[in-house]
Amino acid sequence: MKKFIDKRKISYPILLDTKAEPAWAAFKVKAVPAMFLIDRKGNIVQQWRGEVDYEKVKTEVINLLNQK
Repeated sequence: MKKFIDKRKISYPILLDTKAEPAWAAFKVKAVPAMFLIDRKGNIVQQWRGEVDYEKVKTEVINLLNQK
């Protein structure tokens, strides 16, 4: 993975699964693709599966950002 990341100059975090606790199990992924909205404390507050309505995502993100 390091060669791939370095070659493409990826600057965002890359996480890899482990056999002991794969991400799909830890995050309760029931379908792929899946997208998650995570709050400032690291909690999953929303999950979308399959085709996503980005207007709904935008609304949820704005609502979450407006929470204190």
